[in-house]
Amino acid sequence: MEYTIEGDRIIVRIDRDEEILESLKNICSEQNIKSGQIMGIGATKRVTLRYLDQPLKTFNEHIVDEGCEIASFIGNISQFEDDVYLHCHIVLGRSDFSTLSGHCHEAVVGATFEGVIFKGTSDVSRVFSEEIGLNLYKF
Repeated sequence: MEYTIEGDRIIVRIDRDEEILESLKNICSEQNIKSGQIMGIGATKRVTLRYLDQPLKTFNEHIVDEGCEIASFIGNISQFEDDVYLHCHIVLGRSDFSTLSGHCHEAVVGATFEGVIFKGTSDVSRVFSEEIGLNLYKF
């Protein structure tokens, strides 16, 4: 992984076999980023998607163990229990041109990941909501 800082944004490249969320979280920790947004594209070789079953307040999980294009990777940065918290979604393009999408729980780079972190200007934290079953923004 390599990155460069340009004002309020960080341009990042994550390399083959590196895990995207772990790498982004490490950058946020190194640069003391407490809030912001993330976007990117690239290719993966293994992804764990999650989908929220709203009535049950639990996540269903699906492992995509094949090479895919990242058609869209978007998310936000906040803090939960004094740690960096990334909430990211991903759209994957398969070789037959079909797509899969969901909450990105894990994504291992197959070729490369190219992304941008847009640094926020305030601290944004999260708190668990029993009613919803998710960690929600707390202002």
